[in-house]
Amino acid sequence: MFSGGMALELAALQGRAQEFIETTTSYGLDAIEISSSVAYLSARTKLALAREVKAAGLSAFIELGRKGEAPPLTAAEVERHLELLEDAGADGLIVESERIADMQQQGLAEAFLEGCASLTSADRLVFELPYGLSFPQLEPLASRLFAILGPEVNIGNVEVRHVMAIETLRRGSCFGELFALVPTLEGSAFDARR
Repeated sequence: MFSGGMALELAALQGRAQEFIETTTSYGLDAIEISSSVAYLSARTKLALAREVKAAGLSAFIELGRKGEAPPLTAAEVERHLELLEDAGADGLIVESERIADMQQQGLAEAFLEGCASLTSADRLVFELPYGLSFPQLEPLASRLFAILGPEVNIGNVEVRHVMAIETLRRGSCFGELFALVPTLEGSAFDARR
């Protein structure tokens, strides 16, 4: 279990990052995401935080990209961040879901994913899936992730209602859409058809 990055962003802005890291440890979490999703944290600050997180005995995942409008990511940028990540001893690089969704809408996602697949440390990447989409909206991107980066690609932000559908897609089954119809507490397309 790990803490998402926005809480650490706030703690860092308040000068309380070390306290946050200690509290996270005391709650039994084993990893922290280090992001600059809503507040700007420089690469240097994120790397320093990664070192503090690692010194506390936790895994550190650095997020690349931010929420809101931002330029598309490139595989070269991912590669540079992977090198920085290794210097800081961090465990993985998370690619922000909004950046992936934007690139998909702009027709840039395919080339970006192919570039990432060729990186030597691609196994240290975690691709966040966009939140709040129906499975039919999510399926094209998830399919391309698995097709280009392989079924073992690391993904994050999988909503509970999509777990079965995503896993059948990951394993190459044609039942993803069927499992997307399984009722959840939130309701689903299956419930709406009754």
